[in-house]
Amino acid sequence: MSILCLLACILVFLYATRLGQRQFFSSHPRNELTLHLCIALLVSNLQVLITMDKDFLHLSNGACIGAAITLHYTLLCSFAWMALEGVLLTKRVFVDVFYTGREHKLVFRVAGYLVPALIVGATCALNFARDDEAYGGDAYCWLQGEYLWGFMGPAATAVAFNTVVLFASIRKSYRFHYHSKIAVKRQAKSVQLLIQGSLNLTVIMGITWAFGFLMLIRNEHIARFAAYVFTAFNAAQGVFIFMFHVASNKKVRTHFSSIVTRARSGGGETGTTNASKYSRKASRPNLSRSQQNKD
Repeated sequence: MSILCLLACILVFLYATRLGQRQFFSSHPRNELTLHLCIALLVSNLQVLITMDKDFLHLSNGACIGAAITLHYTLLCSFAWMALEGVLLTKRVFVDVFYTGREHKLVFRVAGYLVPALIVGATCALNFARDDEAYGGDAYCWLQGEYLWGFMGPAATAVAFNTVVLFASIRKSYRFHYHSKIAVKRQAKSVQLLIQGSLNLTVIMGITWAFGFLMLIRNEHIARFAAYVFTAFNAAQGVFIFMFHVASNKKVRTHFSSIVTRARSGGGETGTTNASKYSRKASRPNLSRSQQNKD
């Protein structure tokens, strides 16, 4: 279910980008960050499902090491994109309330994929220098021993950073409502949506991996309980993201319900095209009426 919901999120974000982001979403850069986060989570979930268990595909030691390295990278990418939402929120709240992030889209993409690659590269280099076995394993293809900190450290840092940013942003966002400028008050609504989106992702991923860390405790009962809760939350990540970022969006529901309605009436592909045109027109101001009133 999580994989299907993540795939649905990716398709909706791509579809919205194709039509024009303002038709569905008011903050395009933030939703692009969420798109890349969903891609990273989808790939990592597929890897956990298919390649993490060494015996599932009867992987050789070399293939298992390769699977562990790629899983390490994709999981770090998901936390990197989550942290970048915190960076965007920091810029909007504490630097410039009118900041959109469009001018730094390339920087975000490089940071979201390059920083995890550097961490994985450093882990591999340390493994080579020590002649250890950082990746692989007899049963599961994952980080081994103290090298787990190559994932736990960055993940905990990302969650802690977003948590601090969220608390500070929520406190300061209330001041925007009492600002004298109307333009700032309007931007406050966009900031609140950004805070809500970042809060949802931080809570979902933070709680999930908090129990993941508890699995490392040597107490067998605590570790087993944490494993069950971690598995449940990890399986529901995609569902939560779909609910908070897609299903709760009124514009998305209205647009796709209009497509379904027209398809049932026999419009087919033409109905879908007309629905897209109709929603585009609905999102624009009615200039013709205003001109007639002036005349």
